[in-house]
Amino acid sequence: MNRQKQLRTGKAILCIAAVMSVAACVFSLSARIGYAADATRILVVPFAINAAEDLNYLQRGITDMLTSRLEGNSDIAVVSPDLKTDPEITTLAQRTNADYVVTGSITILGDSVSTDAQVAKGSAVAEPVLSFHQTGSRHADVIEHINALAVMINTRLLDRSEAAQPDHPDAVPPVLTVPAPTVDQKATPPTASPSAPMPSGSTSRQPAKATPEPGPSEPMQLPGFGNIKGQLNGITAGDVDGNGIDDIVTITADELTVYQFKQDRWVKLAQYESRGDFIGVDTADVNRNSRQEIFVTRFSQIDSRVLSFVMEWDGSALKRIATQLPWYFRSVDLYERGRTLVGQRQNQDKHFASDIYEMKWTDGAYAAGERLALPRGLSVFGFAYGPVRSPDKPEVVTYNSDDYIQILSPTGEEVWATTEKYGGGSTFVVFTDEEQWDVQDYIYLPPRIHLYDMDGDGVQEILAVKNQYSFTGSSVLERQRFYSKGRLEWLKCQNVGIRSIVQTLDMARFIADSALVDIDGDGEIEVVAAVVKKKRGIASKGSSYLTGFNIFPPE
Repeated sequence: MNRQKQLRTGKAILCIAAVMSVAACVFSLSARIGYAADATRILVVPFAINAAEDLNYLQRGITDMLTSRLEGNSDIAVVSPDLKTDPEITTLAQRTNADYVVTGSITILGDSVSTDAQVAKGSAVAEPVLSFHQTGSRHADVIEHINALAVMINTRLLDRSEAAQPDHPDAVPPVLTVPAPTVDQKATPPTASPSAPMPSGSTSRQPAKATPEPGPSEPMQLPGFGNIKGQLNGITAGDVDGNGIDDIVTITADELTVYQFKQDRWVKLAQYESRGDFIGVDTADVNRNSRQEIFVTRFSQIDSRVLSFVMEWDGSALKRIATQLPWYFRSVDLYERGRTLVGQRQNQDKHFASDIYEMKWTDGAYAAGERLALPRGLSVFGFAYGPVRSPDKPEVVTYNSDDYIQILSPTGEEVWATTEKYGGGSTFVVFTDEEQWDVQDYIYLPPRIHLYDMDGDGVQEILAVKNQYSFTGSSVLERQRFYSKGRLEWLKCQNVGIRSIVQTLDMARFIADSALVDIDGDGEIEVVAAVVKKKRGIASKGSSYLTGFNIFPPE
C-alpha cells in the first residue's frame, strides 16, 4: 500500500471512529442513569483490530457504539474493561458478575473489512451461545456490522423486539437466515415414517414424531461440558455402558473420551490415550452383547496404513477387544437397516478399495459381512443411503471431488447435485510413495452425512456440514486448510434441486463432526456438533467444544 493510499485509509478510518463515538455519546448521555440491582450485566471486551496499520483507536468507537445499542433502560448494564490492567477475560467476567461476555475482532485488508464476534454466557467464554460474522467491501461497513451485532444480541439473548431497542440507524439483517421452505399447501403429509432409521443405531430409540414442534437454530449449551483441550477429530453417540441411554464419544488425534448423561448433566465415564493418528470414531453393537463397542479408525501417517482398533466397556473401564485392524470404519445411515457399521479396506496402491462391507462378528473376530450394492469409487467417509427424493426409493448421497453434495444412480452417475459446496474436512490421511519418500499425497476426509425424516413424509432430509474456507495454502502451505466459520444445514430435495431448508448459526472456526443424540433425556433427538476453535499445531493441542441444536423441521 503506497503512502497516499495509507493516508486516505487512515482518514477514512478516523472519520468512521468519530462518527461511531459521536453516535454513541448522543444516546449514552441519557442511557447511563443508575442501574437496577438486578440488571443484566454485559461485559464488552474491546475488539481486537487486525490491520497493516495501527488502528487500535477504533476500539473505543466500536465499544461505545455497541454499548449505546445494548443499553437503553435500567434493565441492562454494560461494562467495558481495560485489558491492559487485566487481560484474563474469564477473570473479568467473574469480577464484574457478567451475565454475558462479548468478544470480537475487526480485520481490515485493503478496502475490505471483516467483523467477527462471539457472545458467551457468564464466565463460560469457551462456550459461545451466539456467533457473528459479516464482511464488507468498504471500511464504513463496520458501522452496519456493529448495528447488526447489537440487533442480534438484543433480539436473541435479551428478548427485546426491534421496537423495544434503543433508537439507531437501520441495521443490516443478522448473518444467519433460515430460508423459507417450499410447501405444497394442497399436500397432506402422512402421519408416520416407517422407513426412517434410528439415528445412532440404538435399539431403544422411539420413532420420529410426524409433526414435531420447530426448535431454535441457536446453539444450546450441553450441561456438564466445558472447553475441551485438543482439536476434536470426531464425535459419535451410542449406548456404550448398556444402560439403555446413549453416551457421547469424542476423539482428538490421540485421546478418546466417553461421556454419559447422569443426573441431568454430562459427566466423563472413561478416557483412553494412545500414540495418536485417530481419524474417526463410531459405535455399534456388532458382537450383540447389549453394549455398543467403540470403533476407532486409526491411520498411521508414518506407515501409510490403517491400524484401527475396537474398545468396549467392561463395567468398570474401557478395554481393547481388537487391534491392528486393516479397516476404515464408519457408522452410516442405510435404508431399512438404520445406523449400520460398515468397513472398507485399503487397496494395493494404499488408497481406498472399491468394496464396502457391513461388518460382522464371526468366530470371535470382526470380519467382512455382506458386500453392499453401492456404486464403485465411494469412500466410507461422507456417504449415506436412503429415500431422499421419493418414499421407498433409496439413493446414495455423497460428496463429489469438488465438495458438492450429489445423489447417485445405482451405476454411480450423478442424478442431482447442490449448487453450493458443502463439507470441508479437517482430518486427512497421508500416502507416501515407497520409491519416492519425498512424494506425499494428502487426502482430506469429508464430514459425516446424516439422513433423518424430519416431517414424517417418508422422505429423508440430509444433514450436512458447511465449513467456509478462509484460506487455502499455496506453495509452502499448499497442503493445509483453514476455515473461518462453519455451520450445519438441513437439505431437502424439492422440485428440481436440493435446497437448504434450515441453517444453524455460524460457528467459529469449523465443525469437525456431528452426531444425532438425545442430549437431555427428553426422548427427542437433537444434533450435537464438535466445534474446533483452534487447530492443533506444533506447540499447541488446539481447543474445541460441543454444542447442541434442536432438529428444526420445515413448517
